[in-house]
Amino acid sequence: MRAAAAARDGAGPWLTRWMKADRVANDARGWTANLALFRVVFVAGVALPAALHALTWPTAFPFPWLALADVALLGLALLGALTRWSLAGAAAISLVLATLPLGESPASPFPPAVAWLLALLAAGPSGHYLSVDAAWAAIRRADRGQVDPAAPDWSGLLTLRYAWGLLGLLHLGAGLGGVDTATQLAWSPRPGAGLVLGSLAVSVFELLFLPLVFIRAARPALLVGVAAIQVGQGLAQGHSLNIGSGGLLLSHAGLVDWTAAARALGRRRGRAPILVFYDGGCGFCRRAIGILRSVDLLDGVEPVVGLSGDARRRRHPEITDEMLAHDVWAVDGSHAWSGYAAYRIIAARVPVLWPLVPLLALPPVAWVGQRVYRRVADSRDCRLPPASSPPPESPPPTPLWIHAVGILALAGLGWLG
Repeated sequence: MRAAAAARDGAGPWLTRWMKADRVANDARGWTANLALFRVVFVAGVALPAALHALTWPTAFPFPWLALADVALLGLALLGALTRWSLAGAAAISLVLATLPLGESPASPFPPAVAWLLALLAAGPSGHYLSVDAAWAAIRRADRGQVDPAAPDWSGLLTLRYAWGLLGLLHLGAGLGGVDTATQLAWSPRPGAGLVLGSLAVSVFELLFLPLVFIRAARPALLVGVAAIQVGQGLAQGHSLNIGSGGLLLSHAGLVDWTAAARALGRRRGRAPILVFYDGGCGFCRRAIGILRSVDLLDGVEPVVGLSGDARRRRHPEITDEMLAHDVWAVDGSHAWSGYAAYRIIAARVPVLWPLVPLLALPPVAWVGQRVYRRVADSRDCRLPPASSPPPESPPPTPLWIHAVGILALAGLGWLG
């Protein structure tokens, strides 16, 4: 009895640590950013290709407008325009297409899990970053005198956990099917030992996926296992990754804590955020910094109101108030850049903006950019109204709503297959 009680007492702290490991390793902002990244990857790499595949299906399809509407809504969801509504609409249409009998819908070979994952993304704060909605919200906050978005709650992590559960159910079904296949192979007239053992090993992995996916330390190994199985099956069947296997791999992108990994890499390299001094009384400057904060998922930039008594400002007396009233400044240690050059340095620190870095360095682009920046900077005081007192931020989606959609998605996936 004492041994059993001690085992229970010992299991409790381990379970608690496992459940809290994700909150210890990353903050709520980081998990919300991970969810936004998953939205972009999943919509671009899984849901949208499936919808486009439905449009190009060669057989007769009685509801082509459904597939077209699905593509349009997924395009909006990818851009993050009306994110919640576009994802919800795409989820509803994808579910209808996926549940039509095979032969009536070109999307019917695709699993309903795509629709349920879209529904989860619609319920969670997946448009809080990397979206048109986030940029528009940043502009409205800037006009009220704020540049930083409202601190998110843990809804991003909660949404991802339900997504992990959906993936776990998919693997559970595949594992049960694999056990049946391995049993049939073992009882065949000429069973191949390697084939039977390989099938059993894959089945064990699939069955263990669901309980292990909620353990932070196990998720990287699970991702590697999924990739190895897909590559191995492709080689065995004589083809490379296709839309189905590639989409399955991208569906697991949410297993990676991208922001925590990138921040840890930055700390290991000793790279601190660059300071960006801007004129807090300039509406245009506040808008630019607010939009920048909506895409700076890794906190590579640290905005500071230049004309203030901030301690970070006082550490750089070489940049005078007159200089700050004339230009935006980016400071990295002992190096400082102003104007257009500052925006180039900022883009190099924000991964989402990396594709712009070589473009901004091209001489013709730099020549035009410097002149456009100079014209905007010299006339910025009269472009936007002055800041007003900030009203309270709208509350983030409640976890209760995410729980409802998550439970419905798990039940729906179990019912529809």
